[in-house]
Order: sequence, then structure tokens, then C-alpha cells
Amino acid sequence: MAVEQVHSSILGLDIGSITTSVSLFGVFNGKFQLQNIGTDLTSLGAGQVLSAGVIGAIQDLQKQADRVLLSPNPQRHVEVDQVRQSVDQISLAASFGPDIDAVLLGLTSHGSLFAGESLIRSLPMRLAGSFGLADLQDNFGVLDQLIHLHPKIMILTGGENMGAEASIQQWVEMVRLYCALVSSSLKPRLFYAGNPSLQNLVQRHLEPVGGLQILPNLQPAFGELDIVPAQAAVEQSIIQAWQGMIPGFSDLVNAAGKSVRTKAFLQDRMIRYLSKAKQAQGGDRPQRGVLAVDLGARRSVISAAISSQTGTVVQPTSMEVSDLTQTSTVSLVRQWTAASVSLSDVHQYLATQILMPARIPETFNDLAISQAEARVRLQGLVKELSFHHPWFSQHASSGIPGLFEPIILSGRVLTHAPSPGQAMLMMLDGFQPRGISTIVLDRHHLLPLLGLLGEVAPLLPVHLLASDVFTNLGSVICLDSPAPNGNLLLSLKVQAESIKPYSFEIFKGDLIRLVIPVGDSVILECSPEENTDIGLGGPGIGGQIKVTSGLMGVVIDARGRPIDLPEDDAMRVDKLQGWLRDLGGLDVIDSRGDV
Repeated sequence: MAVEQVHSSILGLDIGSITTSVSLFGVFNGKFQLQNIGTDLTSLGAGQVLSAGVIGAIQDLQKQADRVLLSPNPQRHVEVDQVRQSVDQISLAASFGPDIDAVLLGLTSHGSLFAGESLIRSLPMRLAGSFGLADLQDNFGVLDQLIHLHPKIMILTGGENMGAEASIQQWVEMVRLYCALVSSSLKPRLFYAGNPSLQNLVQRHLEPVGGLQILPNLQPAFGELDIVPAQAAVEQSIIQAWQGMIPGFSDLVNAAGKSVRTKAFLQDRMIRYLSKAKQAQGGDRPQRGVLAVDLGARRSVISAAISSQTGTVVQPTSMEVSDLTQTSTVSLVRQWTAASVSLSDVHQYLATQILMPARIPETFNDLAISQAEARVRLQGLVKELSFHHPWFSQHASSGIPGLFEPIILSGRVLTHAPSPGQAMLMMLDGFQPRGISTIVLDRHHLLPLLGLLGEVAPLLPVHLLASDVFTNLGSVICLDSPAPNGNLLLSLKVQAESIKPYSFEIFKGDLIRLVIPVGDSVILECSPEENTDIGLGGPGIGGQIKVTSGLMGVVIDARGRPIDLPEDDAMRVDKLQGWLRDLGGLDVIDSRGDV
């Protein structure tokens, strides 16, 4: 009888494009705990291997931990093998690699091509080309384009179950001809995710010419999207491609015993897990989902799940220098900048950030531009998620629906903001949520890693999610009302464990922070006006809300959706700085304007 292996000491590696972190987990009093974290810059080092940054992070961890994982050794890249002998398991979450070029072959833009693009956009990939039914009329033209693109991954999809056989057969022949023409080094990894009745035909024609994997149909019926089964297979091809492109990555993969995934895939997995856990505990209560965002240096990832619906979108974080020639791009960032800066100032900062993504803002103006750019990124992410997953139903006129709790934030611009009020305000301005939610900071970027560690130690995510490694930033109540500014929207009574009960009123345009000690249990008795929706079932519906106070206590946002910014520059900056002041976000600025 097989004996299940018990892992009591696990090292999690998180290799990003700027920073590498290592997290040591162990068992104490029967539960997994985060013991220590070490960080270093992601680097190939003098030996030109990726393990250089990993070794530096481990050495940083050793300074804090009462444990030695590495002995002194001038050959830093060799020391990864020592680490494997010091812990029971190594797992690796990666986001440092480049986007992998993929080509999509399908039928219609609203059908199979839409489904295939949703799959590609959920992983660190770049859609190099997309070809549909109309392109089948010019076989030689398509073939010429494919030879020019030479993608690393080719996804063939289309046809609902038992449909579009003739067109799919044409694409199969096109792929077979392409693979016969190019050298073995340029042959892409092939995936078929279309009409299952054609699987045998696809295998007969394409397996002899290249690596082929059959996946479940991405669109088994029109309007029905099912990309989750395909994500795992395609994602492993990304890992394999990175091994061939990045020196030393294969050594780390071997040290991790193949326990390696991309952070985008793992974030999607964890959000689905958390959503299912909420569903199991929900009983008869209205179903709510989970939303997470990671504003990384190379790419940003947003994931949402509710009930059986799930979706993830990956966007490159850094703009191209050519993007900055578009005045609208720079102007949008300037619009959200809480400082008196010119378009030229914003252009210069963003251009420098593209060239030096690890740069940390040093002045208030730099910080204001950086945080404005984060707001714009968040706004773009929710629009993209809504486009690729219409169930998400984000609308520019009303913000994110009040269906997600918690909202989990990660990425240095959020987790290392000089004050928690700045992180909260970036979220509120970027997502513009409605209703009631809890905002959580993933300061150590552990959420994706937990999705991987659960494979080797299923109880570890359960124990860590119930611990204090995630920071409760605070609860938010975002009011939705058509009333003009200055009108009464909500009467509120506040009861908390360590303060006297009090009452006050909220008016349209207010942004209010209730200062309540962290960890206090809070009861809010809400009496909204008849045209005000606070997230309890519709306009005018009030009642009790029970929350636990976070770093920001409880924040009530009555600014309306969408948030209206004055057109006059001086008034706009004054309004933005006023909101920062309301949430304690200006406390970190000294008299010289430095951060």
C-alpha cells in the first residue's frame, strides 16, 4: 500500500522580473506556518544562471531564520542542489519569462476565435496572429504569414460539438503543410481544442509532423466558454519554452521536482478555489465571488470567480515607448495624478519607467504619477476582464458590481505604498467598486504560491489563509445613487468593541474613513435614502453590516460612479489630494515634497 508523503518543511520560490523571493514554510503545533521570507533582485549573476537571484534571496532569509540552508560556496549556481537537501520540498512560481508567441486558428470572431483569445489572454502569452473562416480563402497568404510569425504555440479550435467539420479539416491540412515546411527548431507546440468528433482525424494528420495535444473543446456550445482544462496543458508549454530560453531555469525546475507553474495560472487556480469554498459555506445567502489583482513589473494579472464562472486576464504592464506618442495615454495618467504636473512631466516619468522598471519613486510628484498609472492599469484590467468574460459585467458608468468579497491586492505599487490609505484609494479609483467588500493586501505575494503548494501539501493553503499572513486593509461600503452632490444618502450608527457608539450622516460626494482599532468587531446600522443602494439588495434597503476592522478601519465611498474629476487642473489636483488627505494618504510627505 502506498504511503502518502508528508511535507513538513517547504521552500516556495517566487521569481518575478524584478524581485525573487523565497518563503520557508514549516509545521508548528500541527499547522503549517510561514516562518521567514527572503528577497533579492532577480538576476542571472556572474555565472549567467537564474539561480543567482534565488541564492541571494535564500541568503537573505538565512539572516532572519534560525536555520542554515546553504553553506558558503563561491559557485552560487551549484548551491541550489544543497537547498534541495535541506527541505522536504521546493516549489516554484514564475512570472519572469517573456510572453510566448501563439497563433490561433479557428472560425468566427464571436465564436471559437473569441474563446481561443480568452485562453491566450489568461496566460503569459502574446497573440501573434488570429485566423478565421475568411482566411481559408487565401491558403498561401496564411501560410506565408505563419512562416513569418513562426509561433512557439499554435492552437486550433472551432466547431461546437459535432459542428464545422469541413472548415476544421481545412485548417488541419494548413497546419500539416506548415509543419512540413519549417525546420524542426521552428515547429510549434500544437494544441487541438475544437469539435471532439474530429480528434481522430487531427491525430492522424498532425501527430506525425509535430508535438500535438488534444484538449477539451473551448466552446462546446455557442456562448459557452470552457478554457480551464486547456489552461494547464498550454501553461506547461510556456514553462518548457522558458527552460529553453533562460539559462539556469531548467536546473531550478529539476530542483523543484517539476512543481513549477506560472503565477498567472496559479492566481486563477486560487481564486477558483476560494470562490468554491465561499459557495460551500454560503448556504442560502446571495452568492458572492472573489477578485484578485497583481500589478507586477512585467505584467499585470486580474482574476475573478463567482459560482461556476471564472476568468483571468494577463496584460503587459510596461507600455511601449511608442505608446507615449499618443497624447491620450499620457493625458489619462495625468488626469489621475494628485500633483501639479505637466504632460511632459508624465511622459518623462513613464518613459524612464519603461527603461528602468525597478525604479522607486523618490519625490511626491513621482509617487503621484506612479500611483495614477496604477489607477489607469486597474481601470484597463477590469475592462479587459469584462470583455473576455461578459459575466463579469463591469460598466464604465457604474464600476465593478458589488459581488466580490474579498478583493485581494498585490504588486509593489499597492503593497509598498507609503501609507495604507494610498493603497485603498488606488483600489477605489481604479476598480470603482459598488456595494460592500473587504480589501485584503497580499504583502508577500503568497496567493499564487499557495495554489502551487497545495499540490504537495493540501492543508498548507487552508492553514495559511486562516493565519495573519494576509493583511486586512479594511472594509468598504460604496454607495450607488443618482442624487446630486451634497444630498443625504445614508444615516449610520456605529458600534465597535473598544469605542463608544456614535451616529453620523453620509452625503453624496463624501469619502469617509471610520477610524476603528484594527481587529475590532464592528456593527454598522445602515439606513439609506430610498434612491441609495448600499449593496444589501437594492435602493433603499438597509440593515446591519458586521465586519472586522482593518488597517483603514471602515471606508465609505459616496463619490458616485463613475468618479467625476473637475476639468480645471487646479481644482482636479485639489480634489485628488483632498481624497488622499481623507484617507491619511498625505501623512508621509514632508515639507520638501519627498516621500
